[in-house]
Amino acid sequence: MTLDRIFSLVNYISAKVISGNTLTPENYNDLLPMVSDIILNDELGKLIQSELTPIENELLSVSPLRPFRELTTLTVDSAGYATNPIDYVRWTSFTTTESNYIVGTSTPIGTIRQIKVLSDHNAIIQQGNVFARAEVKNFCFATGTGFRFVPYNIATADMRYIRKPATAYYDYCIDSDYNVVYMPVGSYITAVNNVNILYDVNDAVLSTGVTKSNMTYLPFPSATVELPWEDRLHTEFVFQLLKKVITNLKEPELRQLIQDNA
Repeated sequence: MTLDRIFSLVNYISAKVISGNTLTPENYNDLLPMVSDIILNDELGKLIQSELTPIENELLSVSPLRPFRELTTLTVDSAGYATNPIDYVRWTSFTTTESNYIVGTSTPIGTIRQIKVLSDHNAIIQQGNVFARAEVKNFCFATGTGFRFVPYNIATADMRYIRKPATAYYDYCIDSDYNVVYMPVGSYITAVNNVNILYDVNDAVLSTGVTKSNMTYLPFPSATVELPWEDRLHTEFVFQLLKKVITNLKEPELRQLIQDNA
């Protein structure tokens, strides 16, 4: 579903319920990132057994979070610290490549080793115990903004992680009858004979005589960002949005309304 379809569906269903409130585009844009975070946390909860467990590839491959998997190489400083990417949500695994040589030659080879994530308590034990360090050769533990790696001569670490989904945004203009007109991705407003016209990405006319409060130049492009989530999660967005605008229905009733009207 497009953002416009979700917006229309939520308002249509809420209008059928006495306690339902109509969403304005501004309310909608305020709620979209909140709902995205709710769904993100719910889906993460299905994958994570504990704070320190890696997320299995088999589980992630069928999860709605699959499109948000990323691989990045962290640069580790001389004290063992590395900073998380700006879009970081949760790690799935860490590895490092150790440089070795084929025995009896000067030919380099790279050995990929897994880096185990430890709790602060266990990391302290590992650092202070020679025998414990032998059991877990490479490990790391979380800091406020990243991870600290041991041993400190790890120069880089490959982190596989879940990134934060892009924030959806519903952009719109107003037509001559003061109706909200959705501006799809790639659409734009320009003037023809002093009349503002909204065109789609293929230059087809969507609406004429439109106005937009923040339009400072022409042609003016749409700022719409569609949901980055897979289609199977779109009805969950409808459900979570309806929970915000309808107060007197329980979950089964809301889900039945969605099923009857989607």
